[in-house]
Amino acid sequence: MATMTRGATVLTPVDVLGWSLSRPSRSVVHDLLGTDEVEVTVRPAGPRTGTLRTLWTDHTSALAAAAALAVPGGAWVVAVPERPGLSMTALVTGDVDESSLSDDGAGWAVDVTVTEV
Repeated sequence: MATMTRGATVLTPVDVLGWSLSRPSRSVVHDLLGTDEVEVTVRPAGPRTGTLRTLWTDHTSALAAAAALAVPGGAWVVAVPERPGLSMTALVTGDVDESSLSDDGAGWAVDVTVTEV
């Protein structure tokens, strides 16, 4: 079961529906004027950034989770024991959206834009 924790606040979604993450390379290739050569600056990769999508049982729990995630105050520890590669400490750096997954409102998703810290 996944958890998202910041201080005393613990969010427990029904499931993690998905991640869409990328990691910028940060390396730079410079074309040298007047030649066919390049100069390369190799730099470490940047942090993972992207969107985390979580499942909530109803609109009330999705709204509460979205509200908690939108409050400034530091990084969240995201733990996904079933998929350890998805676990990270992340800062909310963009939108927090909630959306219905069915016409009857039985399932709700919360999408949050994060950056690994």
